[in-house]
Amino acid sequence: MAMIGYASHSSASSRSSRSSGTSIHIPLDPDTRQIRLLSFRQQSGAVLACGLRVFDLDDPELPDFIALSYTWGSPYAQHEIRINGAPMEIRENLRSALDSIKMRIIRSKRILEENGIDQSMTSTLPLDKAPDRWKYFWIDAICINQDYIPERNKQVAMMRDIYTCANFCLVWLGTECESSLQYIETTDPVRLAMEAEEWTNPPWQMENLIYASYWSRMWIVQEFVLAHTLVIAAGRRYLHWESIQELFPPSANPGSMYHYNRNYSMTLVVQERYERDQRREQGFFRSLATLLVRFTDSECSDQRDKIFALLGLFSESSDVPQGLLQADYELNEEEIYLEVMQQADPYLTRDEWYTLRVYVSSALEVDPDECDRMARRSRRGSNASRNIPRRRRH
Repeated sequence: MAMIGYASHSSASSRSSRSSGTSIHIPLDPDTRQIRLLSFRQQSGAVLACGLRVFDLDDPELPDFIALSYTWGSPYAQHEIRINGAPMEIRENLRSALDSIKMRIIRSKRILEENGIDQSMTSTLPLDKAPDRWKYFWIDAICINQDYIPERNKQVAMMRDIYTCANFCLVWLGTECESSLQYIETTDPVRLAMEAEEWTNPPWQMENLIYASYWSRMWIVQEFVLAHTLVIAAGRRYLHWESIQELFPPSANPGSMYHYNRNYSMTLVVQERYERDQRREQGFFRSLATLLVRFTDSECSDQRDKIFALLGLFSESSDVPQGLLQADYELNEEEIYLEVMQQADPYLTRDEWYTLRVYVSSALEVDPDECDRMARRSRRGSNASRNIPRRRRH
């Protein structure tokens, strides 16, 4: 990502521009859990050609698909592609990812042909290890109609299930991290493990990976944590997370690294993945307040996403029960604060409630006292948050 000030998921005004003539997005049935999946098409020129098809996430015949986790990057570099024959502009980082994926599919098929191997021979392999069978992809910037807020709200609410239903999650770190993955691939594993023994002093060849801007974005947290299988990609290099995760062991106290460790962002994301299954087995559940504390420095250009991007990670036993709080981009930050506090578990202790109040208001950058005063005034003549003034968005 060229500029980390831009989010992986942001407001519609900073999204890729779209064709004003032809509708790219076939409408989704709001009464179902439909999603769109992208596939590559044959192209006649330099413009990348893709197609979109609608599927139901609950359909037993849902095809295998790959969910992409990446950062949107700077909105200033746009590239045109074709979706179902209509032009669409996407940002540079996504275009690089699509180019890399398509070339990997082509190379994989070519290797099979050159060695006289029938493509059906790879049908018994897991999809993440058979790029020749990569067909469908879920990519938020393309598969969601970002300009239609009701759809955007519902798709964001479904992201937990999308990333857990995906055959695997492809983590795109960008072209600049290719040298780090190459170093991991070509270095003796014993030597590599010794060099990477200390989080605070990684070998310089791995710095592009460890300090990648990818790890600093709020939206990638649930994507990286929830996926069953991860494939890490950069440039032309693809590595399975399971083959390299021992280089990034869990920390007994990741918070202690904050003040002296530049790779703190990656530490916390990886740690959250390690801890998730362990907590579930022990019957412990992540609260919204705890998540906001851990990822307080994670970045997004839309403050509302400080809350919405974490919806898939806190559970029914949380301080804000999952399912009661929904993503709604019609609301402003003050309204979201009031909604969170209204949905807070009534059995929270006074200290727990106050902690939640502090971290939610800090994440949304609102004054909790002023929000509460406006809510009380508004209750006299209407619903609690109806008359709260909306902020103008840019």
